[in-house]
Amino acid sequence: DEVEEKKSQISQALWHLGCITEIPEPEFKIIEDQDWMSSWKKFYRPILIGKKMDKAKKEAEAIANAQVTDAVDANGYQAVKVTFDSGILFQSGKSVLSAAAQSSLTQFATNVLGKNADMNVGIVGFTDNDPWKGKTAEQSVAANQKLSEERAEAVSNFLQKHGAAANQIKEVVGLGERNPVADNSTAAGKQQNRRVEVYLYASQEMIDAAKEGTLK
Repeated sequence: DEVEEKKSQISQALWHLGCITEIPEPEFKIIEDQDWMSSWKKFYRPILIGKKMDKAKKEAEAIANAQVTDAVDANGYQAVKVTFDSGILFQSGKSVLSAAAQSSLTQFATNVLGKNADMNVGIVGFTDNDPWKGKTAEQSVAANQKLSEERAEAVSNFLQKHGAAANQIKEVVGLGERNPVADNSTAAGKQQNRRVEVYLYASQEMIDAAKEGTLK
């Protein structure tokens, strides 16, 4: 019947593009009541974006000193999070990039961001909660906040000089001691909390191309 024919058309299209071979049955109930092409685009959009993100993730995994994980953006699409340990990027209490950091970030800018210029980028800096010598607890929190901002800016500026487009980087922020990923009461935990995270996520250009089925 008509629904089965539509299901077959969609499955063939997805198969040719190396994606899924069928859509779960409940989603096909919608196709009975809507234009099948618009429904196909709706379901296929996150698959196209996901395939492109998988490629960027694989490229990022080849970068020295980069910890790469999956993420989800504000629109619910697949994204990529790349974490650089601040112990590798910077000397303690400093925001000047080390030689090892420059090597890793040069690779990242060239081999990841440069090859995915249609992706948006967000950069977030973090610190541990170590107090600063000669400062009160409140002053130390403020100093760590400032340091996280300076480190995020240092990474952003370096990436732009080595392949990332300025309009590609949408957000550069520091969150200081907030959002720790490990226990700040241990040296190992503090090291994990001193970090810069770089997020790759779908730009509006990518989303529009995915809607039309033309995203490569």
